[in-house]
Amino acid sequence: MKDFASTADRILVSGIPDSTPIITAVYYDCSRLRVTVEFERWNGCVYIEFSGVEGFRVLDEGDLSNFYADDNFWFRRIRTNGWLDEQRCLGGYLTAKTIENLHEFVVLGQDDCLNVFCFEEPRVSVESP
Repeated sequence: MKDFASTADRILVSGIPDSTPIITAVYYDCSRLRVTVEFERWNGCVYIEFSGVEGFRVLDEGDLSNFYADDNFWFRRIRTNGWLDEQRCLGGYLTAKTIENLHEFVVLGQDDCLNVFCFEEPRVSVESP
């Protein structure tokens, strides 16, 4: 797999600390996926809501080390060489082979990381302290 930094776009969220968050909650109800992230020494929360979810996975950050770039940015849209391309190469995931408008995102946390396949852009809200 190629270097992650060259295959993804940062998703900027204003009003939050410049550090790696902790993923504190993941809620899925078959129509949406809601992720809560928090930052050390900041009392706010960031909520990321994904709609049109086709799949997701939560893994230890060490198992997704190929997604970390030197800049340590925590929220990215994967363009190429991510989990979706990996699934396309393996051949067992039919949706990845047949649907072109499927998006992939990654949330990189201190302990856990989340990959998401979805058909819509995520909505981000910030709850400031």
